[in-house]
Amino acid sequence: MEPPNIYTFKRSQVPPLDDAIKAEMGEIDLVVSNLILSNPGHYRALSALQKMLYALAERCEIKLESILIIPDYDIADELGNLIVSLNNLPREEKSTIAFESVKAKTAIQLLARSRGWSEEEVLTEVEVVAIKRLYDLSFDEESEIVHKISQNLKNSELHPY
Repeated sequence: MEPPNIYTFKRSQVPPLDDAIKAEMGEIDLVVSNLILSNPGHYRALSALQKMLYALAERCEIKLESILIIPDYDIADELGNLIVSLNNLPREEKSTIAFESVKAKTAIQLLARSRGWSEEEVLTEVEVVAIKRLYDLSFDEESEIVHKISQNLKNSELHPY
């Protein structure tokens, strides 16, 4: 369970890092640096210091998770301007989606006929296999597939535009 956000700030209202805090952080850095330099090769001292610093970093992370930074503007208004739907895609992307849909439907119909299955049975089998394959793809591989589809469509005689 995530801790609740105890502190909420608009981005423009986040308190600045003032000189007093910077000075204290500088003192901590100096003490830790001196401790590291004065104990070269001292495994136990350096290991204990590392564990202590790690624990402090974790405590700091927990405190950071209790802070929520929100945009200065109304997010609902901004999202209205950013929403992308199939209706407002450029013509080329709409044509690509339509072509791939028709191609997939045709492949499902042909496979159903050749196997003697219903289209629903073929679609279910294809979905199971596709989900397994998609799960193993990286973001770059997904992007490459989309790029290849777009290139193939542009080079096809069936290109609708």
